Amino acid sequence: MAYHSLKAGHDYGQYVRDAENANKKEIAEFFRTVMEQDSERAARCHQFLAELSGTEDAGPAVS
Repeated sequence: MAYHSLKAGHDYGQYVRDAENANKKEIAEFFRTVMEQDSERAARCHQFLAELSGTEDAGPAVS
């Protein structure tokens, strides 16, 4: 999951740069917002997983 978050962040950063280079401010702002939301979701997911780990209610990790 962390790999995918980092990859998405890199991709979004490239999209922001591309949009800025094309002087498309609205598109750049959209990808900045998406990047921020993904980052917040990833942080919340890690928080919840940490809360669940070690409890008897937690199941095995799924690949």
